[in-house]
Amino acid sequence: MLDRSPRLPRDRTAGSQQPGRYGVGFPPCLLRRSGATRNPPRPRRRRRSTENPALGRYRPHAARRRSDDLRRSLPHTRSLGDRRAAALPIPQPRASDRRRMGGDRADVRRAVGRKSSGLLAAGDTKAIHVLNARHRRRPHRRILACASLDRIADWLILPVRLEPSDAMRYLLYGTLSAILLAACGDPVDDHIDDLMEGGEAREQAFMDLLFARSYAVPPLLAALADADLPPRGRADVATVLWKIYLRDNDERIIGPLLDHLDDPEARVRRAVAWGLREMGKPDLIPEILDRLEAETNEETQLELLRAMEALDGWDVAWEQSAGNFAVQGGGNLTPEDHERFAHITRDVYAAASHDSLRQQAGEFLERFAVRYVMAAQQHILKADIGSAEQSLLQALDLKPDSIGLLLRLGKLYYLNGQQQKGLDLLEAHGLLLRIPRLSRAPAIDGDLSDPVWSEALKIDQFYKSATLMRPIPTDSRTEAFIGYRDNQIYFGVVNHEESTQGLSIEYRAHDSPVWRDDCIELFFDTNMDQRSFYQLVANAAGATFDLQKDSPSRDDAPGWDGEMDVAARIEPTYWTVEKAIAVASMDGLEIQPGDVWGFNLVRARIGLAAEHCQWLPTYGFTHRPDLFGLLTFD
Repeated sequence: MLDRSPRLPRDRTAGSQQPGRYGVGFPPCLLRRSGATRNPPRPRRRRRSTENPALGRYRPHAARRRSDDLRRSLPHTRSLGDRRAAALPIPQPRASDRRRMGGDRADVRRAVGRKSSGLLAAGDTKAIHVLNARHRRRPHRRILACASLDRIADWLILPVRLEPSDAMRYLLYGTLSAILLAACGDPVDDHIDDLMEGGEAREQAFMDLLFARSYAVPPLLAALADADLPPRGRADVATVLWKIYLRDNDERIIGPLLDHLDDPEARVRRAVAWGLREMGKPDLIPEILDRLEAETNEETQLELLRAMEALDGWDVAWEQSAGNFAVQGGGNLTPEDHERFAHITRDVYAAASHDSLRQQAGEFLERFAVRYVMAAQQHILKADIGSAEQSLLQALDLKPDSIGLLLRLGKLYYLNGQQQKGLDLLEAHGLLLRIPRLSRAPAIDGDLSDPVWSEALKIDQFYKSATLMRPIPTDSRTEAFIGYRDNQIYFGVVNHEESTQGLSIEYRAHDSPVWRDDCIELFFDTNMDQRSFYQLVANAAGATFDLQKDSPSRDDAPGWDGEMDVAARIEPTYWTVEKAIAVASMDGLEIQPGDVWGFNLVRARIGLAAEHCQWLPTYGFTHRPDLFGLLTFD
């Protein structure tokens, strides 16, 4: 009676350590992925009713079944269970089957001795017969092939369902191959040696170890702990380990990595910090914070700060309902640890000489300071100016050079009875512009070669409008000139580019959305209420747009038309805009010396770059009069 039991799932992983359908693990170099043969496909024929489909192409005519008791007695089938063990047929190839395999012997000849894995799945019937037919007279070829494999478990023969003679023969081959492999050495150790030596073999060894299985973890941990090995190689080992953890979630790796946060070598500590960041486990934050407090290497400090940012969820998000930015993060820290982290970061920032470290630490300090700013705003709403001042001073204690904090403190003084103190503070830090009175009005023709522009105030420091909480200087160069005369404000702006070919100039009508082009935007908060403002825009073609925020018309609608004369000019490597703005069009205002307005200037680069350049950064949203700087008229 032929075996028509259900076919077991087939292990299609080349070089698997688990036994295949017949409980036999075959060497990857002798196995071939199912269906991947170099021989042309043979015509399919109808299966005879006496053939067993569970045996694939090679169907012995007398596949016998042993009793269940005998199957359960086999040591390698006990773990399969009664049902799965009962489904294991005994292959008995006949002479005609071996003749039919003649074409496949060529495939085996080409595969023998190769290092590449991935022929048939382990335990496939076809491989059993090919081994029978191929290696009966030349077993040394089997040994040579097995010597190139990675692990004994990948090819060790488990004689579960073979005939006694086959079992003894394969067991003998496996024993001889194991001896030969032991003499050749463990490939994992060889890969680790290549990592330590560096050179051309390092990259390949790194990739081989990344694809290694769990058996590679103990030797890798031993190499990481060996202080006599080169620091660069041990750092590579740490990187391999945390990447293996991401793949396999092997808990054996976390403890040793944490121990090596205190490694004597900075390169190893840096690699471990990088790995802890990628692991994404917030419960590692206390160990990282302890290491950050003791760390002296700046590159390692940078990685530790990045790990804190990733694991504690630090970010800045715009809240539309509040019209402001909110700092997110710090939820995995206790109030004591939060305060401790802030002071550690302040010390790192003060001592940093590395630009990237200073920027990362500065960003953290700005985020810490936002909490004090929010407290100050609550005090201002309650008319508690003294408490608001104390909150801002606490924020400045964390980051004394913060443009945003100095601006808020200066405005707090100016708007609450200490005008001169506020103006002095703002001017000392470049946050107040003194606009000179010009001897005559310049010609508005787009040409800034008129000598009168030399009397104007020049601005050439601009920052990016980014959601980061620290000011970032722009990549482009912009020069702005400002002056006033006879109730007119004059602006001339030179916008430098490597080439002006490609400028965005889509709109040419008044009050069209010219802010979508390369343009210059001016903002005036004339009543210093830090809510309403005027916006005047001109693009590279001289088209204009104007807006009064919080006017009788609808918000953000162009319901107000200001009086201004605009001219623009485009040259090969720069373009210019000149504006003459009639102040009387702003609700009948008249310029008086000593008047103070809120002000900001923005250059939008659209066609050649995606960049908004601001005199004072408003951190991602330009319509924020509370972050405008100040100007006063001499």
